[in-house]
Amino acid sequence: VKEAVSGTTLVDIKSNSYVSRMKKIDKNIKADAFVCQLSTNDATKEMLLGEISDSFSMNDFDTQTVAGAIEYIIAYAKETWNCPVVFYTQAKYESDHYGKMVDLLLKIQEKWNITVIDLWNNEEINSFISSK
Repeated sequence: VKEAVSGTTLVDIKSNSYVSRMKKIDKNIKADAFVCQLSTNDATKEMLLGEISDSFSMNDFDTQTVAGAIEYIIAYAKETWNCPVVFYTQAKYESDHYGKMVDLLLKIQEKWNITVIDLWNNEEINSFISSK
């Protein structure tokens, strides 16, 4: 299942946010993995970063923040499809806010033991892009 909508955010502020759309995916599918992009739209719109929760319960996450939305997505995917969760980041671009989001995601990775494909901090990828 590919569920991508241009201009949407992780933060659950509209009916087409990552969180809202994820809940519409068939709960009975057999998922090999749940793969999610760390949204650049959240950085562009400077969405509130929030805090990493001590909880692992979906009901405890503030989906109005980047941290809460990420944690909710992880918890929902694990509970609903019982599959590995993978986030990937954008390669480096001019955005301090996105850099803070990547740092936050890497801390969340430690808590949840998820996989992160970190293109933001990948020197080889970023040197290739900057040479273009």
